[in-house]
Amino acid sequence: MSATVTGVVHWLGQRLSLRLPDANWANRVQTFTGLTLEPAPVPVPLLAVTGPQEVVVDGVDRRHFRDPAQLEVWLMLTISDVLLERGGHLALHAACLVRDEAAVLLTAPPWSGKSSWALAAARDGWEVAGDDQVVIRPDQGLVIGLPRPFKRRVLSPRDEAMASPWALRGEWEGESLALEPRPAGDPEAAHPVGLICHLERHAGPGVRIEPLAPAAAIPRLMRQFRGVTPTSLRSVAAAGRFLSACPNLRVSVGDGEIAAGLAAVRDWPPGGRCAPAEGDGAE
Repeated sequence: MSATVTGVVHWLGQRLSLRLPDANWANRVQTFTGLTLEPAPVPVPLLAVTGPQEVVVDGVDRRHFRDPAQLEVWLMLTISDVLLERGGHLALHAACLVRDEAAVLLTAPPWSGKSSWALAAARDGWEVAGDDQVVIRPDQGLVIGLPRPFKRRVLSPRDEAMASPWALRGEWEGESLALEPRPAGDPEAAHPVGLICHLERHAGPGVRIEPLAPAAAIPRLMRQFRGVTPTSLRSVAAAGRFLSACPNLRVSVGDGEIAAGLAAVRDWPPGGRCAPAEGDGAE
């Protein structure tokens, strides 16, 4: 039997201790999150996989899953959520592509296609920093993708056929998912913001792009910040001002038009780098 592996992953100054059944689990954590497990003795790890269907959280909270795949999906998504919350980072629901070393953020409500755009972009040769959320640092004018897998919703046999052979399949918050490995690269890489695209869908073919003035962009952006609390409102307001001052586009695509949408975004005139927020925007 393979030896248990205990260690720590690090991200943006935070640490999370893990106990995993063997080295294969540690390798999958790195493949799907981009984080390397550094071996270390940890008497009571925060997340300990103690069996094929069981995790113990912080030494006291024992959680059971209906099958090993469900446990693994939960673990790969929970690692980033814990690191995000522990660090008190401000997160925006947005996929993050990189064009000319600057971030192209694709923001939208759930079910609007952020992950589909990110997966299509990765296949098309874009550098992709994340498919769902980014950390916003308005005082620096930078964004950082989360260390988590890409999510593909599995709604039909066609969706299942599009998942890679090494995808993890399970449920998350009531949805059937296939998790794809996070693209290789530095999970702490920060990028200046160059463009923000607000994704929409329309009936019929084609791609429609409309520049948005700050007054039109900011209410859309404010709805996409994660976990806003009274104590975070100051940072959220600064981040909203910073992002609304960047080039913002309303990008609407018809069914099957993601490739055309990506081409239009790639060809959109570069907007340079957005200036960091001044004064009160730091986390």
